[in-house]
Amino acid sequence: MKDLSSEELQKVLFDLGACQEARDWCKGKTSAQAWDKCQRGDWMLWVEGKLWKFTTEQLDEYDAKRKPIDDEYIAKCEPIWDEYRAKRKPIDDEHDAMLKPIDDEYWTKSKPIEDEYDAKCKPIRDEYRAKLKPIDDEYLAKVKPIDDEYIAKLKPIDDKYHAKLKPIDDKYHAKLNPIRDEYLAKRNPIRDEYYAKAKPIDDEWNAKVKPIFDEYEVKCANLIRSIVPNLVK
Repeated sequence: MKDLSSEELQKVLFDLGACQEARDWCKGKTSAQAWDKCQRGDWMLWVEGKLWKFTTEQLDEYDAKRKPIDDEYIAKCEPIWDEYRAKRKPIDDEHDAMLKPIDDEYWTKSKPIEDEYDAKCKPIRDEYRAKLKPIDDEYLAKVKPIDDEYIAKLKPIDDKYHAKLKPIDDKYHAKLNPIRDEYLAKRNPIRDEYYAKAKPIDDEWNAKVKPIFDEYEVKCANLIRSIVPNLVK
């Protein structure tokens, strides 16, 4: 396969479903240039798998050589992950504790409405299924489905079903909506406070992990290039 021009590479990546970040990075590069300069092992592994696939020997070599890279990455990240989880836990616990009574109140208030709704709908659904079954049986018994005939038979039953169900649905939502609105009004400020407390911890974690991840991807990219030096085959 010839070296793809920048325009050809963009089309191939788009057709393959490559992410926007990868397509943006490849702009202005031929496929050979992109392969030679890429520092993201995950991108290279993805495109290699999509276009040509590793041979069994190449895959075995890659897996064997990648293991120490993975082990090193995990070893460097583990203390950061532990620190992150330790800092997040009291915030998560506080958030869960504050939400629990609000969630419990919501489900306690909404349950009788849900039960009433289900009880009213059950006979309508049962009637609907009973009328539908012989039509379904007839439909499935035919070797070649006759969709138009099926729909014509089903439509008046569907229309009657939805006509009966709509006032029950409307009444159900009229009862439930104020309870849901009350629940969200109580929950949202707690959720906002939780995210505000968690964000600096998340940002700190990302800042610590990113250089380790970048170094890891560079090592994976170099490993892939050592096995498959040129994408042009």
